[in-house]
Amino acid sequence: MASKIIGHFSVVRQCQDDQSKQLFAAKITPYKQEQQQKLVLREYQLLKKLDHTHIVQLQSAFITPCYVVLIEELCAGHELLHNLAQR
Repeated sequence: MASKIIGHFSVVRQCQDDQSKQLFAAKITPYKQEQQQKLVLREYQLLKKLDHTHIVQLQSAFITPCYVVLIEELCAGHELLHNLAQR
């Protein structure tokens, strides 16, 4: 995975837990309007509830006045579909 991937709504960066040294993906989504805020908070609420081997797992989240940062399981080195199919 590149250290930074820019999508239409979000930026995804690789990050690392300081204690465990485990790598994760940080999906950073800005919101400037109330409607955008509702959408990204809804995504967070949905990901919190999901627990399945074929779905990338949400590890943590940080919510600020301007951004939602979702810390998710990292699927590096292959296409996402390939990583999920290998489970």
